[in-house]
Amino acid sequence: MLSRAILARQYDKAYSILDLLFYQNEEPVSILAVLSTSYLDLYRVRAAVQSGKNSLEPAKYFDYKGKEFRLRNAERDGGRFSMEMLRESLEVLLAADLSLKSARGDRRTVMEKLIAQLLLIAEKEKFAE
Repeated sequence: MLSRAILARQYDKAYSILDLLFYQNEEPVSILAVLSTSYLDLYRVRAAVQSGKNSLEPAKYFDYKGKEFRLRNAERDGGRFSMEMLRESLEVLLAADLSLKSARGDRRTVMEKLIAQLLLIAEKEKFAE
């Protein structure tokens, strides 16, 4: 849900979901892992489709056994996003991962900054259309 809100550029909803996750004492590293997985799915499907393959091609190379629905969802949700946008998003996700795991700064602040960066990237993609 968080990734969908971000990709849809729903600022209030994205931060509300993040607030709820913190209220429920979810670990920031776990939130980041789920978010990163969503973006990786989008990236893998986009790369497969651009290469002339179908959206289920990544299942041959990555662990999607029993989770092929994630690839179908990524195809449905991610067709409008460029590889450049997805790469940039993955870079900020990696930077947040490094910040969280190196214990630099407040973990909530790291996550809020990440959401802001991802929203800005998604917004920039909107104007590139």
